Amino acid sequence: ETVRFGEQQIAFEDPHGLQIELVERKAGRGSRYEIDGVTRDVAIKGFAGATLLSRDPSDTAKLLTDTLGLTLSKRTETVDRYIAEGEFGNVIDVVHGQMPVGRPGTGTVHHIAWRATDQEEQLDWMKAINAFGLQTTEVKDRNYFTSIYFHDRGRILHEIATDNPGFAIDEDFEMLGEDLKLPEQFEAHRTAITNHVTPITVPKGRLI
Repeated sequence: ETVRFGEQQIAFEDPHGLQIELVERKAGRGSRYEIDGVTRDVAIKGFAGATLLSRDPSDTAKLLTDTLGLTLSKRTETVDRYIAEGEFGNVIDVVHGQMPVGRPGTGTVHHIAWRATDQEEQLDWMKAINAFGLQTTEVKDRNYFTSIYFHDRGRILHEIATDNPGFAIDEDFEMLGEDLKLPEQFEAHRTAITNHVTPITVPKGRLI
């Protein structure tokens, strides 16, 4: 258990070696769900944010502040903290010092994702990213949302994904997570995918 910027946190590794942190934070509304043994006052509220390891921390920071609109909040000798609007996933820590380029594989994070309300806002972000001097991909249809991707000069891969049409287009909100839903182009491979992935049991919660 450690403290960063006044917040208690517990760091641990998942089975593949990916470091995860549980952060105690007052900001943001509490969970709307309650399950046996986990009450709302101790339930996980959502993603706290992310820590970025960049080959060019100063330019990654410039992207965050000048283009994406985050605000530098706090600094230590090793980490800068940036805050975005929103209740969850709005805290970004950038580690000082140039980091080597990561290699994709088990135990790594592939990219960081940002939200856009809809395709119009997504295209506005594309223009802003291009104006910053970075190139994005074309808009990619992910069935439940559309995405664009780009690398910053620190070699971090970013995604900007829309909220719409959302995950409730092919199942009721109350049933989300109970069945394996696949985009149409992957339906032909359902058996192979089902045999490959580990089954997940979603606990039955009560919506408060």
